[in-house]
Amino acid sequence: MSPEAVFTPKLGFAKSSYVDRVKRAKVIDFGLLLNRQKVALVVTIQPEADSEVGVLVQVHPIDKQEFLPPGLRLKIELESDSEEVEARAADQLIQLEFSELPDRCFSVKVILYDAEIVENFVV
Repeated sequence: MSPEAVFTPKLGFAKSSYVDRVKRAKVIDFGLLLNRQKVALVVTIQPEADSEVGVLVQVHPIDKQEFLPPGLRLKIELESDSEEVEARAADQLIQLEFSELPDRCFSVKVILYDAEIVENFVV
């Protein structure tokens, strides 16, 4: 699914001018925990000058929702480290950014209450 297909026209979506940039989106549905509200997980990968790869991971509200649910967490687990960010009452997105060497694995977790959605990636 293209990132553009995930977002409502109200949010819009900027086209990338970088040829080597890869951007993908996936709808995350926590079901009844969010009254059927869904969020979009967006991962952007772009080569950097020092042979590493830059990775930007974002969570956006979708389906006419303006804000993320408070307490929604985004966690990145690398082979050697982890980072986490939590949505507050009026956040329109949360994001984490990092650089990694090619062929390294990382996990993205979107967490709400006791529910956890895990996606695994290779840079």
